[in-house]
Amino acid sequence: MTVGKTCLGIDAGIESFVATSRGDLIKAPRFLLKVQSKLKLLSRWVELNIR
Repeated sequence: MTVGKTCLGIDAGIESFVATSRGDLIKAPRFLLKVQSKLKLLSRWVELNIR
């Protein structure tokens, strides 16, 4: 692996699953779209109940 002087920024967001600094947009996988609301509820439950 060589080390160069370039870098790559990655942003995970709402509009697209991943957006890179080069302008590449990657859609969210279908399974993620299907379970997104359940993940939100479970995340909230964990936040409130596990300390």
